[in-house]
Amino acid sequence: MVPKLIPLSSDWKTPQGEVATADFFKLIQDRTIAWWRQNQRKDLPWRPYSVDKTNSFELCDPYKIWVSEVMSQQTQMGTVIKYFNRWMNQFPTIEGLANSTEDEVRCVWSGMGYYRRANYLRKGAQYLVGQDATNKAQGPVALPKTSAELLKVPGIGPYTAAAIASICYGETTTSVDGNVFRVLCRLRGERQMDPKVPKNLKTAYLWGQQLMRGGEKAVCAFPGELNQGLMELGASICRPNGPPLCSECPLRNQCVACFEYEKKEIPAIEGIIPLHGTSSPKRMEEVLTVIHEFTSVDHKTSLFVMVQRPPNGLLGGMLEFPSLTLSSTICDETQNFLKEAEALAFLSCITKNDTSECLFIRKTGKVVHIFSHIRMTIRVYHAKWIRKCPDKLSNSNEDDVIARLANGLDKAKGCSNSRASIFIFPIDKLKSFGSSRLLLKILDTACQVEQSREPQGNELKKRKLKE
Repeated sequence: MVPKLIPLSSDWKTPQGEVATADFFKLIQDRTIAWWRQNQRKDLPWRPYSVDKTNSFELCDPYKIWVSEVMSQQTQMGTVIKYFNRWMNQFPTIEGLANSTEDEVRCVWSGMGYYRRANYLRKGAQYLVGQDATNKAQGPVALPKTSAELLKVPGIGPYTAAAIASICYGETTTSVDGNVFRVLCRLRGERQMDPKVPKNLKTAYLWGQQLMRGGEKAVCAFPGELNQGLMELGASICRPNGPPLCSECPLRNQCVACFEYEKKEIPAIEGIIPLHGTSSPKRMEEVLTVIHEFTSVDHKTSLFVMVQRPPNGLLGGMLEFPSLTLSSTICDETQNFLKEAEALAFLSCITKNDTSECLFIRKTGKVVHIFSHIRMTIRVYHAKWIRKCPDKLSNSNEDDVIARLANGLDKAKGCSNSRASIFIFPIDKLKSFGSSRLLLKILDTACQVEQSREPQGNELKKRKLKE
């Protein structure tokens, strides 16, 4: 399919103030691609390295590119490589991913964060298998070959669709992420562009298309390499933090921002071209959580009480230790829900006349966890119980504690169905069940305190709490 050519626009000027021509765009393309071929990473398992410059897109597996692009969002590359290999060992094909369970997907993704990404990959695979069956296609299930069709797949947005279509199928479409946005703004010298404003990303996409296929002489022959080159330039040269390394940039002679800085027309490039993104203030949350641990008499085996979060929202469907929100603050406006003593009474499961086998309940400290929009401080308590029947997965002692916990959660939340979301897991299964980084951080904090602890005055052994 011959790409539609976009008429050259007079609003893109060279550093010398002249109207950009097709030759100017071709020069940017060639220098970016040449730089990328020389400097690209050669250790990425989803991107085979080849010295053959004529068919680079034919070597790429679209499924692997899809997974790598999703994993790379908000995650360091070293971590992505580790999890990518784990993912491909477990789900080597789209069909295998589509037939997986949500728990299996969470387990492989566990520890990387932003868990909704994993669910979208699974839903996307199921959509593709369904479409394949509807169309009665032959052979293995494959991804669509155009960005327009890729956008129909659940979880695939404009950036990912353009990345897959250009890298794997040679479509001349621009994939604009934060790094590419920054490079394009600086090439053009755009001072009023906030990367956090959605319409600005759409504008940057049009600039990218002008660069990608701005005229008959400027249609890029290697769109995937151009996109990857712009991404890498934005990550390593025109970097997100710190001043750009203009002396190392292959595009410094085509860059308006560099020209204006050298002519002292602007005091700096960073923070001016483009603007620093305006972020919404993070919500500050205070949460209380109680780790209920059932241990054998010899303390060699343990079970933990877990609660499954609601399917939608933050960490949707994932496990957590029994928790209640104490307060939530945004822009100096605080909404208080429960006092610490009240929340502890609901979650501790120790009653006024308690005669159960609770060894202790004590405060183990605080854990701070940062989400994209929330700064959460968790006050952690640890309750340890002796198991009456260590050879059984469940016994009357645990059932009694769980019943009290469900009752406490029902009262605190004003509901009547908490029991259905409460489970017991041994520690080895807990660590391999797709646990969130937050859960593992809380568990690690409690374990460290347990291992290093000397008798302290803050222990609340057999604390008598009001019902």
